Amino acid sequence: MLLEYYMTRNAQASIYTFEFLFSMILLFILLFLYIKDFDKKSLPVFIITTLCHSALEIVAQGTGVRVIEGATLFNIEIGYPFICFILGAFEGGFISLFAYHLAIFLKEKDRQSKLSVITLIACLMIGFILMGLINFISQSISGITPSLTRRVIFNPRNILTIIIIVIITLLYTIFYKKFDPKDRKLVLYFFIGLAIITFMINIFPHLAGIRFIEKKIGSSYVMASYIEQVAVMYGYSFIFEGAGFLVWYIIPLHLTGLLGNKLES
Repeated sequence: MLLEYYMTRNAQASIYTFEFLFSMILLFILLFLYIKDFDKKSLPVFIITTLCHSALEIVAQGTGVRVIEGATLFNIEIGYPFICFILGAFEGGFISLFAYHLAIFLKEKDRQSKLSVITLIACLMIGFILMGLINFISQSISGITPSLTRRVIFNPRNILTIIIIVIITLLYTIFYKKFDPKDRKLVLYFFIGLAIITFMINIFPHLAGIRFIEKKIGSSYVMASYIEQVAVMYGYSFIFEGAGFLVWYIIPLHLTGLLGNKLES
């Protein structure tokens, strides 16, 4: 098959412990900012998008569309549906929060959102450095061998789903009367934010050889060429797949008055 590429990950199951801790620390920080009246929007944005993504994970894993095996939290094996909420908070809540603040900054040049974007990037980089050190020490002491997982990249069902999601989002911004035409650029900015943070989350694992692209030749899996790595991983997986799948989160954020002009009462 011409386009039989696979996203391959060679990492420890403890990565979910990192995602859990990162999300919980972020949640407590956002709660503190909310209580102190420093930031009244970030916490609701994080909670709403976390719930949206958790629901999608529950459906995807419950129907077998996505399969995650051997995930651990503090060396305790966890499975469905608990893993869905960890993924919901990190892959949904954190990523969407970054895109939310970047969208506001690009549209309004808001100083608080600019600071939030810089802070979230710094926290992510520090977090990945710490995770890398912990994994290195853990492997050195315990000799644990990272698990290898693969998934097909060009899945027709996934491609169709993302196209439908993007179309629905665009139709909402065009035909929903309470969506101010001046705010339509927020969709593009939100999409850009999703693509940027998805890239940042995956660039470190890619460079470290933890996440990479393979292609299947016969019954064997071989490493894709450098050009194929860039085109498939950065061009398709991060931009189209990563950002396209989450862009509809702008709809609940707009309906709740968190993004764009406030809704009329």
